[in-house]
Amino acid sequence: MFLLSSKKLWLLGVIMVATVYFLESMDQAVQALIPAGLIGSTSWLSGRVQGLPSNTPAYAGFVFKLDEQMPDAPKTRLLKVHWYQPGLKISTGDRFELHLQFQPVKAKINDGLGNHEDQLFFRGIQAVGIVRDFRFIENQCFWYQFDCHRAAIQTWITAVVADSNVLPLLLALAIGDGSQLTYHHRRILSATGTHHLFVVSGLHIGLFAWTCNRLFHYAGLVLHYRLLAAFACSLLFGALAGMGL
Repeated sequence: MFLLSSKKLWLLGVIMVATVYFLESMDQAVQALIPAGLIGSTSWLSGRVQGLPSNTPAYAGFVFKLDEQMPDAPKTRLLKVHWYQPGLKISTGDRFELHLQFQPVKAKINDGLGNHEDQLFFRGIQAVGIVRDFRFIENQCFWYQFDCHRAAIQTWITAVVADSNVLPLLLALAIGDGSQLTYHHRRILSATGTHHLFVVSGLHIGLFAWTCNRLFHYAGLVLHYRLLAAFACSLLFGALAGMGL
């Protein structure tokens, strides 16, 4: 009778857990598809600005996490919101009641940075809302919300760096915020093959974890604590970068 060693069983278990997690994530993303019958309709919805919003005088774009389930689309909890001529600066943690008109997610190719529609799908965003009216409620940020810490880092970097050409690149490198990268930036990144530096990959996390492990080794930590500390630092690194794997 063939018996698997404990190491092979552990590896098989990891593969099975990863497979189940991937299939479950895909199932939830598919269920989050907004029904075709809602496209073009409008509704008042309350929720919170999640992640780092894009702000210009003429446009604001952000992910909107709903407070409650939509009656006709109970699995849809995240919307990509486009707000033209907002008249105010949108901040992470802002809570609104928004009168939204629903639109389908349209494919958009970002040079060298992947398909926009695919990126939204894997994040569970399967609808777009256009703001027609709004009521501001409050700004709500708590210490355990990483997007608030990312917003604070973004504000600090923006205040310190005066060079408008360097700032978008620095924000993309530091916290994975590519909202200020211009077409010119993206073309250069694509031509030089360096666009991957602005997306947190398994390689980046692995190198970061290895570096932390070596630093903790020189600090005198034993192996088990060293590995746990390196793992915790890698999670923090990914969270501050927006988990943009």
